[in-house]
Amino acid sequence: MESDSPSDNAPFPWHIGIFDAHCHPTDTMSAVSAITSMKAKALTVMATRAQDQQLVADVADSLGLPSSDVDAWDCGERVLPCFGWHPWFSHQMYSDDLLSGKTTLDEDAKVAHYKLVLSPSPEDRAFMLALPDPRPFSDFLVQTRGFLERYPLALVGEIGLDKSFRIPQAWVPDEYESRDDSITPGGREGRGLSPHVVSMDHQKKILTAQLNLAGEMRRAVSVHGVQAHGILFETIRATWKGYEKKTMSKRERKRLGVTTEEAAEDGEEDSSPKPYPPRICLHSYSGHPASLSQYFDSSVPADIFVSFSTAINYSDRAASTTTQSIQAVPDDRILVESDLHIAGERMDKHLEDIAKTRKSDRKRWEVETFFGKGGRKSTLKKPKPIPRVRKRVQFMEMVGIKEFSSEQKPSTTLDVFSGTETLKQQPLAFYDGRFDAWTAHASSDFGRQDERVKRQEAGKPFGDKQGPLFRSRQEEDEEEALDARPGDVGEMLRALVLAGQVGGEIRRERDNATGVEWETVVLDSEHDFEAVLRYCEQLSRESGW
Repeated sequence: MESDSPSDNAPFPWHIGIFDAHCHPTDTMSAVSAITSMKAKALTVMATRAQDQQLVADVADSLGLPSSDVDAWDCGERVLPCFGWHPWFSHQMYSDDLLSGKTTLDEDAKVAHYKLVLSPSPEDRAFMLALPDPRPFSDFLVQTRGFLERYPLALVGEIGLDKSFRIPQAWVPDEYESRDDSITPGGREGRGLSPHVVSMDHQKKILTAQLNLAGEMRRAVSVHGVQAHGILFETIRATWKGYEKKTMSKRERKRLGVTTEEAAEDGEEDSSPKPYPPRICLHSYSGHPASLSQYFDSSVPADIFVSFSTAINYSDRAASTTTQSIQAVPDDRILVESDLHIAGERMDKHLEDIAKTRKSDRKRWEVETFFGKGGRKSTLKKPKPIPRVRKRVQFMEMVGIKEFSSEQKPSTTLDVFSGTETLKQQPLAFYDGRFDAWTAHASSDFGRQDERVKRQEAGKPFGDKQGPLFRSRQEEDEEEALDARPGDVGEMLRALVLAGQVGGEIRRERDNATGVEWETVVLDSEHDFEAVLRYCEQLSRESGW
């Protein structure tokens, strides 16, 4: 990414302490000694399979962080160990309850296991017998618990779901003998891929058990998700069902006499065992930017972080989506990672590149814009709408709309922000009580504004539309039941549909009797409606909108 600021050419600030949130240096053990000479402050080192669990522990023994006090670390203390079972290898685990508590499997049981967990179910017995001998998942959980007890700062990871990964073919004897011995065994290493994937049900079972263990021991997790982002969220959300945060609106806090600080204290982390992790990092997030908002819902009891890497997130195909995702994550929840298999200068370079790229992609989000062109801001006679202008611009940036064409420009913009005497009133909008019809009204005939304003102030519908959100400006000022003004809601819906962040269509309608024109946004599904609500809540939480 090209530099657009002289400051981008300044020396990279390694001195402030750069942390790699997700990496795999134990895949190349010959380079582990380079960790102590790296510029990165610390590396979060993942375990993924049978062959690297003990390797991560060995590296932690020699290079592990002694405490959470950053100032107390010396140059030889760089590693934060993580222990987990990656979804690529989840077929190598079997559920004890499905196989009568067996600790080892004979050939028939091994074949039965792989027929059960692979999709499509294999027919080639030789292929299944050539796969690694599966182990009881309960044994792995006991081992992982032991590692977590031994390393008090350790995380659980790498864990997750992957719908696209196919199981590699078994090694041919000659190929195995010629493999690169410097690479930790167990990975694909260039082998051809079979047509088989691990069933989602089996992956979810392996993931859920590890999430539960992390919750019990109050450890963070690093989560992998590929082409399964909806299922991944639902699986994680199921672990905190019944533990959701109960947040109070401004109106409720005022009624109960609870201060903002007191409400925040109520949400502080509880150290007692839970079925869900206290902190979750979505590593190299590749899902849709709009899906991130559900993780930052105010009811989510876990702290959610999102990490990005150049290796995964800045391929030619993924770069534009990554930019939107970065803009959708709160500043204090973004992490950088290398996701690299070898320690040393290459890993440092990956961290520097993603940090610079993230800064560049974040510029438009960080700059405060007021729509100052054409003197529009100066024509506003009341200062109150100005913050809403800023929030709207932030929202447009978040959903990836830089500016509207003349055909796309929302008519509500004229009503809310023109600053003329007759157009200061908020445009009409209503939700008719169903999930699939939010409507924003905007008049194209400015001569009819006086009638419109009078009817609005009287709480009467305008034209043939009516609904529960019709409110006078005085009522809106007096009550805080709605976080967003109706006009803002209408514009938000329009922007989301235009940006493709939610499914729906925009219908243009006209009341011939009154000359009033409006647009109706009809959403495709209840899922799209819930996504809109998440956007509203995220903006309200971040901007006080």
